[in-house]
Amino acid sequence: MSEEPGTRARPGALRQRVPAGAGHRGVVLPLLSSVPGVAEPGPVRPRRTDARWRLVALSLLVACACGPYLVAGLRTEQASVYLVCGVGLVCGWWRSTPAAPNGLLVVYLLGFELVIALFGWLFPAPPTLEIGWADEPLRALDNLVMPGAVLFATWMLLGAWVDPRPYLRAVCGVIVALACVNTGLAFLSVTFDLTPLLQGFWVQGELTPSVAALALSTGRYGGIFNQPAEGGHFYSIALLSLIYLFHRRPWWLAAAAAVVILGGTLGASKTFLLGGLPVGVWQILRTAGRRPTWWLGAAGVGSVVYGLLRVAAGHGVNWNGLGVLATYFAPADDADLVHLYSAGRFGDHAALYDVTIAILKTSPWTGYGLNGVGWPYDSAWLGAFAVGGLLGVFAYTAVLCVLLWSWWRRRPSSDPNMSRLAGGLVLVTITSSLGYPALSGNRAATPMWVLFALLLLSRRIGSRDGRRDPGEAEARIKFTNYGVSSP
Repeated sequence: MSEEPGTRARPGALRQRVPAGAGHRGVVLPLLSSVPGVAEPGPVRPRRTDARWRLVALSLLVACACGPYLVAGLRTEQASVYLVCGVGLVCGWWRSTPAAPNGLLVVYLLGFELVIALFGWLFPAPPTLEIGWADEPLRALDNLVMPGAVLFATWMLLGAWVDPRPYLRAVCGVIVALACVNTGLAFLSVTFDLTPLLQGFWVQGELTPSVAALALSTGRYGGIFNQPAEGGHFYSIALLSLIYLFHRRPWWLAAAAAVVILGGTLGASKTFLLGGLPVGVWQILRTAGRRPTWWLGAAGVGSVVYGLLRVAAGHGVNWNGLGVLATYFAPADDADLVHLYSAGRFGDHAALYDVTIAILKTSPWTGYGLNGVGWPYDSAWLGAFAVGGLLGVFAYTAVLCVLLWSWWRRRPSSDPNMSRLAGGLVLVTITSSLGYPALSGNRAATPMWVLFALLLLSRRIGSRDGRRDPGEAEARIKFTNYGVSSP
């Protein structure tokens, strides 16, 4: 029988090592020259249908983060994450995941914080008269379990050792689309009363007024987000995502950035205005360089956003966003800047001072456990301190340090655009933690952890231990003469 062309090894060929990114995971393939008819094995490729449903499932998981409440105390975000984890455990998806050692370290730190909170709940310290217990153990338990559940759900949907770039593009596209839709709802809220429509996204079955309703009374329009800090955190993630998604399309980037910046500004959240927006503008300017098209797009973004804000100020009944922006960027000469930019959380007469002193006097090491304290957690470290004491503060800070270290460690060998996105996310997470528990925030934390899993906390393609990245160029090497090509 005649042999198919291209299946025989070329005579005189030497032994070649196929790069790890070429689909053979670094296995040395001898190109036999003396045995005729021996075909080289092709690269290991995932089935298209399998990869397609994984990508769709991960995109739906991110989209469900912005869903409404299903019943009292249960959001679409929680139901989807726990459903994926439950199905993955039953079907055995957990046996093959791309979890990197640093990703498992993050899970261990989150688990350590959970153990400390459970200990403080089983052996509670007596509450003080000043603060008392929050007495919401299920809500505190969900805040501690949810970050690890999102990581495991993402890893189980990814499978083992896959190229994260298609998933990253899909997830970023979903985040940007959700931010643009929410901007439309927030802009319409300036003129029309959309409270009956948005009420299901804020609270469900609670008698007390939602934070979003109180924010509306002060002229802060956040759309589906209950707290301005959550909306600012989500818009910060969306701004960084669109920079990654459209870094080669300046006009698409300008149009999407105008919508996202408008939405973040309508909510008047310092998390976005003082955190995500400066980071995003800096990345846009770095990407622009000396190209005039990018500078024209940036000028167009500023003009469009300012014009729409003027329209909102003219048609809105209570919107005073321009006055809020003027206070932030042109404060009075005798203003306490730390007190102003932290909304009274820090600086002179800080609102967190009395709560911190009360916890230090009663239970400094383990806090009050899942009972928490009857005080708003206006800082991530206050929340960690109330639930886990000094040990909880250590665990929360250690998670942020692992994320920062992971980005710095992968930066030299990673794709520049992926590294820029990862670094921006780490910086936004740290700054957002000053205003609210960013690692477990409603609706914003799930997309954040999915991106962290794709960028920093998973084994990269062609690497079993997460220590080596062959790079995009090496991953695309094709051995056409021998019938071997990378996926």
